[in-house]
Amino acid sequence: MKISLVMAVLTVMSVCPAFADNLTETEKSGVCKAVLGKLNANDPTDYTLTSHSGDTFSFRSSHGYAYSCEVFGLTIKLSSPGWQRIQPTGNVVPDGSCIKFTVYDPGFMVTHEGRFCG
Repeated sequence: MKISLVMAVLTVMSVCPAFADNLTETEKSGVCKAVLGKLNANDPTDYTLTSHSGDTFSFRSSHGYAYSCEVFGLTIKLSSPGWQRIQPTGNVVPDGSCIKFTVYDPGFMVTHEGRFCG
């Protein structure tokens, strides 16, 4: 049992970083928009990329709200000045030619799931 668990962990560690490193800026930005759309119950096209530095992307919504989204490895973290300390976090995983995401929103205590197939 212990050996199979160790092997599973080593397999995930060896496969996931390669996938995470292969995410393009466009894919990261697209996943961020898809997650923001889920969190705010609107369309991902409501968000415009305003700046980008490394793994962090800044967006402005069509309603004027500012958001920050960081995709680092297989982890995603979002923030907004209006959310104060509430920072939804989650993960991204490969799903065929798409990217599947799961994000927990601590403000509403809800988990959102979706896919980005940009």
